[in-house]
Amino acid sequence: MFEATYPKEKRRIGEIAIVGPKGSAKQPFIQSICQDVIITDQDIIFGSLKISSDLFLFLYGIGTNGRAYDFAWDLVAQKILGYIVLFDWYDEQSFKRSKQLLDFLTFRFDAPVIIAADVRDRPYPVNEKIYRPNISLTAKDRLTFCRSDDTKSTKRVVVSLLDTLIGQLP
Repeated sequence: MFEATYPKEKRRIGEIAIVGPKGSAKQPFIQSICQDVIITDQDIIFGSLKISSDLFLFLYGIGTNGRAYDFAWDLVAQKILGYIVLFDWYDEQSFKRSKQLLDFLTFRFDAPVIIAADVRDRPYPVNEKIYRPNISLTAKDRLTFCRSDDTKSTKRVVVSLLDTLIGQLP
């Protein structure tokens, strides 16, 4: 896995899961902000992001291939700060599968969720009426648009998730 060259007594780790249906750009998303990326043959991608000398974020790209129940969610969920549901904005099937995944995550787990509509290299959509009636968001969920291969864009999504976590602090 990752070569841990960080002092163990100072290391703080946060873990975020980037999930999405088949064809969602989890790998480019993680590679755009992580220098160390490992790709497995199980449709799982690992990335690490150094925030400071004693704080690291681990990003896990988890593919579902339409079968969210086939993954060991209960093991992962114990340590996850939150979830980013990534889907291709211009692919209707990707949108439908991401809604199912969103329902699954929000029903089973208490962590915040950011829904990231990936526009890739196309222009950002601006018409709110396109998505408003089709996505049910709770108070801790947010919808944002991004470009999966653009560092600034993917960082904004991760920061949005972290902001949501901070907003939930007592």
